[in-house]
This record gives sequence, structure tokens and C-alpha cells, in this order.
Amino acid sequence: MKCISNLIGVVAIFISFSSYGAGDAGCGLGSMIISKNSKGLQLLALTTNNSTLSQPLGITFGTSNCSSSGIVLNEKEIQYYVEVNQSEITRQMSVGRGEKVEALASLYGCRSETAVKDFIDVSRTEFGRIQTHNRVDAEEFIKNLNQVINENSSRLSDCHMS
Repeated sequence: MKCISNLIGVVAIFISFSSYGAGDAGCGLGSMIISKNSKGLQLLALTTNNSTLSQPLGITFGTSNCSSSGIVLNEKEIQYYVEVNQSEITRQMSVGRGEKVEALASLYGCRSETAVKDFIDVSRTEFGRIQTHNRVDAEEFIKNLNQVINENSSRLSDCHMS
């Protein structure tokens, strides 16, 4: 499976090596190599972003076509990230640690170690309100998480979704 993923990534690089448009998949390495905004290519771009962690790193450091200058773009990035990684994020939130939930914290603007830790602590203690039943879809998950974040804004003041 990893071999197929790598092959797809290499093919994508050759298809569109000099493209710089961030489509539906948001920013990251995928947006740099794939500019056409078709569903298939944007899914490939999203897969590339997630397999290389280029999107959370790009957001953190302002590279790979990533910018923190758009709430709508950031919300879309969060939506895609949760849709692709929801089961792992859910598992990691419930135990209070893991790289997927750390990356989610960075998408919510938590930059420092302390801010990420606070985000993870809040999501773990409020997990029952975020994951209200066994099969919560990504949209409901994000809505519940946003509500928890808003209610804990004083504790999460170092996290700035911008």
C-alpha cells in the first residue's frame, strides 16, 4: 500500500511539477505539485499532503503555499484533515497524545508546546462532548470540537485560528 502511495506521489510530481495553486486540498506539497482542481487530483494532493505531513508543517512555518491569512481556508483545511484522519484523531484524543491530534492542534493555531498540550488536554477531558456517539461524521465532530474550544477559550488563549 505504501508503495502505491509513493508511486502516485511520483506520478503527481511529473504531471504538474511547476504548479503553485492551492485548490480544494489546501496548502502543502500537494498544492505545489498539483494545480488542477478536479476531485481526483485534489484527492491525490490531499493524500500527498497527509503522507508527507507537509500541510501541518507548512502551516506552522508558513511554507508550501501555506498561509495563516484566511479563516475560511483554515476551516477547509481542518475539515479535510479531520475527514481523512478522523478515526486516528479520535483514538489519539481519547488517550491524550499522538501526532495526528498534535497536527490538528497546529491547524487550530496552537504553535507552542504548551498550547498544543492544552489543546490535547481539553480535547481529552471534553472527549465525550466532541465524540457524542460511535459514528460522528467529520462535520459534526468539528462543530462539537469548535464548541468545546470556544467554551475553553481562556485556557486555549495561545491557540489562534486565523
